[in-house]
Amino acid sequence: MIGGAAAARALREVRWVLCDADGSLFPAPRPDREPDPVPAPVGARAPAPAAPAAPTGSPDPRVLEPLRTLSEHFGLAAIGSGTDARTAARLEVTGTARYFPPELRFSAQDSPPRPPHEPGPAVYRFAGQCLGLGAGQAVAVEDRAAGTASAVAAGWPVIGNLLFVAPAERAVREVELREAGACAVVRSWWDVVGLLCTATARGLHG
Repeated sequence: MIGGAAAARALREVRWVLCDADGSLFPAPRPDREPDPVPAPVGARAPAPAAPAAPTGSPDPRVLEPLRTLSEHFGLAAIGSGTDARTAARLEVTGTARYFPPELRFSAQDSPPRPPHEPGPAVYRFAGQCLGLGAGQAVAVEDRAAGTASAVAAGWPVIGNLLFVAPAERAVREVELREAGACAVVRSWWDVVGLLCTATARGLHG
């Protein structure tokens, strides 16, 4: 499952890890589309828009401990598909905010000068520009094909992470991630750590 020589070549100059903040750092069910609203009866007053759901989740050692190790060797940035506020709330509730200060958080709806409709590479390109990154100096960690395609279109190699994908769906998701351009697919953040430290010739302990 982990990438071979081709992945090692793609990752050997990596200095930053761009972490998908919608499914790789914590589980985040994301339906392809919102359900259509039920129409109100003729003449009835339209209901007020529903308030956004409160962020859910909890600190997960399967994420926090590998992130701590990664932060000792690489720069970390969070990439979200929603708003800055949504990304910040999820990072706080899951205990991952300590690794992603506000200046290292990028969201598709708020960060680029002209927010795009997802999927699109704009937020990944914008993050790279803000961080001053050249070709091959960052890798994206994604859990979905759309995000993978976005990162690849922006010029970054991608590691697919299946940690929060249901076991029964992993085989299909791996195929989707690879078809979208992922250079490697792994099952945990510790696999990400091992892959990057090996590819960049950095030891796990310094």
